[in-house]
Parts: sequence; structure tokens; C-alpha cells
Amino acid sequence: MKLFSIVLFAVLFMGCTVMAAPSTGQQLGQFGLGTLGGLAGAVVAVTAISEYAPQMESSFGKTAVVIGSLTVFDGLGAAAGILAAGKIWGIDGNIRNSFVGGLLGGLVSAFVEPVLYLIGIPEGWTEFFGMALLPILPALGATCGFNL
Repeated sequence: MKLFSIVLFAVLFMGCTVMAAPSTGQQLGQFGLGTLGGLAGAVVAVTAISEYAPQMESSFGKTAVVIGSLTVFDGLGAAAGILAAGKIWGIDGNIRNSFVGGLLGGLVSAFVEPVLYLIGIPEGWTEFFGMALLPILPALGATCGFNL
């Protein structure tokens, strides 16, 4: 299971480098604005989670609120940042794939901490990587999707 998790993260991070894309500076700018959008989406998601999850009585409902909020708000925020970067620099990209990539990155970011706990990473590092990757993974997915 540890090897599978490591390979999954490696494939996710390496998948974006093989695509034809705008210049490196433009792509880094896209990724930066996508990360800012993902950060804004993560703030909205955490606010929604803290507001609605405690009101849920079933653990399934709480889990659905957490995963759904992180996927939707984080992913859409990152995709919005990528689309804004495309508009600023006049880059034509695939809008639908940007949203799909952002949502998939948001879904993956919802499972970062459980996977890190599962493979035995210490708690402090797990919390650090979980929070650091929360806006980064949707931005990575949205950037890759936009430039496909």
C-alpha cells in the first residue's frame, strides 16, 4: 500500500511535464494564480466544513461534507485562478479540462492526510503536507487540464 501511494503521488506530479504547454514563465504564473485560487477555495471549504459538519449526526454525512467541500470549493477556486491567468496572458486553453482537473485535484487533496497517516508519516509532517498540498494539488490538476 505504501508503494502504491508513493507511485500515485509521483504519477500525479510528473503527469504535467510531458504536455505541450505555454512558456515556462506563463505556466508558472498559471500555477501560482491557480494556487491562490485554490487557497481561497480551501478557506471557503474549511469555513463550510466548520459550519455544517458539526450539525450532522451521522459520520457518513460529516464525511460527505468534508470531501464534497474540499473537492468542489478547492477545485473550482484553483480552476478559476488558472482561467484568470489564461485571460491575463492571452493563453488559449481547455476550459472544461481545467475544471475537471481542478475538481480531481481537489478530490485527491481531500485524501492526502489519511494516506500519509496510512503510510506512517509522523503527525506533524502529515498535518504540514496535508495543509500545504490542499491548494497545490487542485492547481496542478487545473493547470494540466487547461494546457491539454
